[in-house]
Amino acid sequence: MIRFSKMMALLALVICMWGAEVNAEPLITKQFDGHELSKTCNRLPADCQQFILVVANVLRQSDLYNTTRTCIPAAITDEQLTKSVRSWLDKKWIYWKLSAFALVASALAETYPCK
Repeated sequence: MIRFSKMMALLALVICMWGAEVNAEPLITKQFDGHELSKTCNRLPADCQQFILVVANVLRQSDLYNTTRTCIPAAITDEQLTKSVRSWLDKKWIYWKLSAFALVASALAETYPCK
């Protein structure tokens, strides 16, 4: 239960942080899942990148970072990070019904595992 509460708190933080940078309307009016993230990435690439970077930064600054076993290289550019997550999402479309936060976190964990 505590882990779920932390995840919900982080998701709320992501929504707040992302909403400060872009129009948060889709996040408030409906479930922001993989389908919505894909639409955002196709229509508004800068907003997509901002969301991915916010999730990455939340993971870096939380204890979920160790739980997801994600080790994002310090030298990676924002564009490389976004490209790798978008590529992962295109291959894992079957999971798009899950939350965008969970999908981005999973993409980062699979693409940049700790060794």
